[in-house]
Amino acid sequence: MKTKIIHKIILPAFRTSIIVLLISFTNYSCQKESLPNKDINETDSTLTDFDGNVYKKIKIGNQIWMAENLKVGHYPDGTEIPIITEDTIWADLINNFTAEACCYYNNDVTKEYGVLYNYAAAEKACPTGWHLPSDKEWNELEDFIHHKDSTKFLAQQLKDTIGWRKNLNGTNDYGFSAIPGGFRHGRLGQFQTEEMSANWWSSTEDEDNDIKVWYRSIYFIDNDLLRESRCKSYGHSVRCIKD
Repeated sequence: MKTKIIHKIILPAFRTSIIVLLISFTNYSCQKESLPNKDINETDSTLTDFDGNVYKKIKIGNQIWMAENLKVGHYPDGTEIPIITEDTIWADLINNFTAEACCYYNNDVTKEYGVLYNYAAAEKACPTGWHLPSDKEWNELEDFIHHKDSTKFLAQQLKDTIGWRKNLNGTNDYGFSAIPGGFRHGRLGQFQTEEMSANWWSSTEDEDNDIKVWYRSIYFIDNDLLRESRCKSYGHSVRCIKD
């Protein structure tokens, strides 16, 4: 059954008009058709989110990370995260950085990349006891791996052993299993770089531009885990880290 939802997005102060966005889609939260599990269950090796998705956990240095991209369709309090399928609607998020949204790459729920979240949704999406890693926490991950073995490229050690363009796969030394799920463009609303890049939000805003946030990415032909800042309206993957 199709559901229609109306989102009212308030533009910044320099504009006074209200854009009423009508979003039509089959299932308006980023979840598969199953009854949600309201208990956040955690064992030594796995974590279960609100929707019942089970994630592997890995310890890298003193940090504990999810070994998979987040794919939950609810915040920990049970609130659904709105899904946006249309490119033009997603592109309009550039006008309101507090609007929350998520999507599957190419709107295909069968893809194994997890869910792409804009920054407003990513900030709140991690399960209870976990959080969106800060820029400093990403730096700590990089420093540990580099000092552990500086003879190997960092990206190579984090990339999964399958799935990357031209078979430029990694060795996945730490079980991080970085997969090339691409991103959703924050101004165009288009899906880009599937099989070519992995992109994850940090929780840290760019100190020189508060509409941008620091993120990490791996590009299939590069050897480094890249640190760049990007507009909050982009759709990126999320890797949660334990509190």
